[in-house]
Amino acid sequence: MLNPLLLKHYRLETNVLSTFLLATLVAPLLVDTAKLPPPKAGIALKPHLVIVASDVHTIATLHAKNRPNILDALNTRPDKFNGGARYEDTKLMDILLTRKLPEIPRFNQETSGIVICNVNPGFCRSELMRELPSLVRTIMYGIFARTTREGAKNFVWASLVNEIPQGSYVSSCAVANPSSFARSTEGTLVQRKLWNELGKVLTSVAPEVAEYWGSA
Repeated sequence: MLNPLLLKHYRLETNVLSTFLLATLVAPLLVDTAKLPPPKAGIALKPHLVIVASDVHTIATLHAKNRPNILDALNTRPDKFNGGARYEDTKLMDILLTRKLPEIPRFNQETSGIVICNVNPGFCRSELMRELPSLVRTIMYGIFARTTREGAKNFVWASLVNEIPQGSYVSSCAVANPSSFARSTEGTLVQRKLWNELGKVLTSVAPEVAEYWGSA
C-alpha cells in the first residue's frame, strides 16, 4: 500500500513520486549487479534504469513551474484538476528528473555502471483507453496508434543498448531530443527545483534514500 504522504500529492504518486522512490531504493541492487561477471563470454550487459516517458511531454505546460513550490501548487485546487494536462506535466517531470539522476555520484555511470534513460513507447493500441467511446478509440487508434508490439520494442532497445548517453530520451529505438523546454535554461532551473522538492517528500517517507536527494 502506498504511503499516505505520497498519496496526498494528487495524481503524481504513480508517474513521479513512486517511480523515483523505487529508482533510488533499487539503486544499490543495480550497482551490485553491474559488478557481476558477464553471463557469457563476449556479452556485456549493463543494468539499465529505464523511466517510462511519453512524447506528450512536448505539449506540457506545467503552469505551476513558477510557483514557490511546484508539487504543493499542483495539489491546491483538486476541483480544477485536468487529467490530461496532469499526465503531460508528469511526463515532463520524468524527463527532467531522469536527466538529473546521472549527476548523483551513486548513479554516475563511471562509478555505478548503470545506464539511465527515459523511453517513449509511443501511442499504442491497448486497453488503457478502454473508457473512451468505441468510435473515438477506433479513429484515434486508426490514425495515430502503433501496435503494443511496436511499442514494446522501444522498451527492449532502451533496456539493452549500453551506449545510450546518461539521462537521454529514447523514442522509436533511437536517442532523440526532448522538448525545447526540457533543453532550455528555464527547463534546467525547473529541473533543479523539482529535484529539491521531490527529495524532501521522498526522504520523509524513506529516510534511507536521503543520500540520493541532497539539494541540487
